[in-house]
Amino acid sequence: MGYYEKIVKKHIKEAKAVDLTLIGAGKNARYRTYRFNKCKHEQEIRTGGVRNNCFRCEQCQLDKIQDEAKARGLTLIGAGRNAKYRNYRFNKCKHEQEIQTGNVRINNFRCGQCLQDKLIKEAKAVGLTLLRLGRNKKYKTYRFDKCGHEQEIQTGNVRNGKDNFICQQCLQIKIEDEAKAVGLTLIGAGRDYNYRTYRFNTCRHEQEIRTGGVRDNSFICNTCEETARDLPSKVYLLEITVDSFTWLKLGYAKTVRTRLSHYGLPQSKTAKRLKVVDFDKGRKAHLYEESLHKKYKSKRLPIKQMKEFHTANGFNECYPMKMKNKLLRELNGYGYGQLDFFNNECEGMCRI
Repeated sequence: MGYYEKIVKKHIKEAKAVDLTLIGAGKNARYRTYRFNKCKHEQEIRTGGVRNNCFRCEQCQLDKIQDEAKARGLTLIGAGRNAKYRNYRFNKCKHEQEIQTGNVRINNFRCGQCLQDKLIKEAKAVGLTLLRLGRNKKYKTYRFDKCGHEQEIQTGNVRNGKDNFICQQCLQIKIEDEAKAVGLTLIGAGRDYNYRTYRFNTCRHEQEIRTGGVRDNSFICNTCEETARDLPSKVYLLEITVDSFTWLKLGYAKTVRTRLSHYGLPQSKTAKRLKVVDFDKGRKAHLYEESLHKKYKSKRLPIKQMKEFHTANGFNECYPMKMKNKLLRELNGYGYGQLDFFNNECEGMCRI
């Protein structure tokens, strides 16, 4: 038996051992053509691969990939970047995309073009323009249509609406303007999102303050230890309505709007300022307000009743609407001499 015959016999034996049949030559000396005994497909395979049982039927693999694609609403249309990828067409939207065959098998994929179209539409609905990718797959970079600023935002927050994100550059400008309006300079971040670090323009002390407190002008310099009683304040009379019930609220505060928000009133309430009297110091305002409450103590509305509306505080300083004219006369001065009396009495208390 010659050398060639020995080689052929060897290849036949190796093929039989792995359930193949040698049927002819291959593209070069390293390859032969074989038939798979099980599926009957024919294929060129390296003889070394047959010897080591390192091969598979490419036609069966192709049929498997096509069947998996069909089961997931895809059509296989070509090869991919490497053996792990193939190019597919989505049967529903007709978009084409390269996907890992393993992800098709376990149904772990989606149409990238449809997703992009969805993100563009969601951005447009809330005044944004989608620009490009973000730091990771949860983020994208958007442009605010109104101000033109660009920012990375979570796609889920964009999807959930305008209340779930804000332009950070516009917010920074707003916080800087609010600080300037009350004699502060913004100089840095604070302990969390609700705080910033400011410098007082008058005393130059630096302090962390809530941005809401700056907005409402409801803060003091802790280093100077100036209290609310030392700062300008107001005595006010409000007319508050919830559903069909209306009452009067007499009080004092540095900022009326902030004080109103602390009463714990229902969201449906409406409030009207009937009168606001300015005082140069909080202790003067407090003394005058306290004198009116003492004078009309018997006219106040029952605390138990008012706790149903003032769920936080302020329930012990409420009056019925029939007291409106009387309280307005008091606050309108009923002669400014009365105010002068309380101012002088307060100054005496201050000197003590």
